[in-house]
Amino acid sequence: MFANKLFERRSIELSRQEISLLDLIGIDGGNFGSSDALKEATYFTCIKVLAENIGKMPCHLMQRTEDGKRIAREHPLYEMVNLRPNEFMTAIDYQKAIETIRQHEGHSYALIVKKGNYVKSLYPFRPSRIVIDDKGIVNSTKLNKILIYYKDETGKEQSTLYGNVLHFKGFSKDGYRFSSIRSSLKDTIETNIESQSYLKRLFTNGLTSKLLLQLTSDIKDDKELKKIQTRFEKLANGTTNTGKILPVPAGYNVTPINLSLADAQFEQIKKMSIKQIAAAFGIKMHQLNDLQDTNNNSLEQQNLSFYVDTLLPLLTSIEQEMDWKLLTEDERKQGYYFRFNENVILRTDSKTQAEILTKYVAGSIKAPNEARWDLGYMKKEGGDDLIVNSGVFKLKDINEVVRLKGGDSNGGKREG
Repeated sequence: MFANKLFERRSIELSRQEISLLDLIGIDGGNFGSSDALKEATYFTCIKVLAENIGKMPCHLMQRTEDGKRIAREHPLYEMVNLRPNEFMTAIDYQKAIETIRQHEGHSYALIVKKGNYVKSLYPFRPSRIVIDDKGIVNSTKLNKILIYYKDETGKEQSTLYGNVLHFKGFSKDGYRFSSIRSSLKDTIETNIESQSYLKRLFTNGLTSKLLLQLTSDIKDDKELKKIQTRFEKLANGTTNTGKILPVPAGYNVTPINLSLADAQFEQIKKMSIKQIAAAFGIKMHQLNDLQDTNNNSLEQQNLSFYVDTLLPLLTSIEQEMDWKLLTEDERKQGYYFRFNENVILRTDSKTQAEILTKYVAGSIKAPNEARWDLGYMKKEGGDDLIVNSGVFKLKDINEVVRLKGGDSNGGKREG
């Protein structure tokens, strides 16, 4: 009834299985085994690194004022976004879930639950189906071009407008169709999964390759051949037989027919695949425990590059989506906006941090109490005033300063 009123007769219904990622707004139709992909170690680690780094950064509701920006703790949205988006999830659990789904499927959704005009909670969810105007997203004249269906906790299907859903998107070539890294690197990920399976089978067999068993006699009975094969498998296969001498009775000749891991350049190919997957996610190799080309100086630069090149686009997309759909137009005009606290991942060592804060205070950029707040210390009385180094003056004021001190600008004393 509602769908007919909203879209009249110019609407089409698509089940989630029928929606192609390249045809609509990001539902991944190219599922080559989503659960299998997460079994690949590098792929899983990259998603875990991204999700945990975004999850550990608190998201604050800020406000721009004439005196600068401030944290709007009094606003109802502040506690919901920063502490508990819904009754079942903490803020870090929510952000990790949202980012994990986005990286794995190419996009993720969060349902906006309102109580009156106020946002009450946010719930990550997967749509069951989508109704979209058959005129398309661009050509449609409807105010609400997309209707999203989902199943509630009782299994009953509910519907909501696209404006009541936070949609966090992945890589796109045109701005409204999105693809996952999993679909783009399908062959690479599947190859790594196969290589892991090969190693598992190899270790299960006690690192024993396939053997060619040559008989000097002619045995045509299949049952007899099967008995011989089973006997040699018991003697050669399995970790319990590793290191044991394989007895070969007279009349048999055993020859390995597999390439060794070294001959197949297994390690080199594996490293290349790991780097390809890490590069696609924007993950640095030291985050995958590869410290071969890393030292202390380059590590700091790589962390900064990871924030600027990898995390910042993801964080900005989250902030912009929340600004548009969680805040009203009046609130945005009043200067309210969401921002992640990136200082959580950009923290330096204690010595460098002390030097930076000291320069901020000495340069009148921060008050002493602001520096103490950055370090987690309580404010001190009189610490809200900016400090000025008395040995530094403006060039245009130097003559006046010298006059007040009883000297001249040439360094001499005035007469009388």
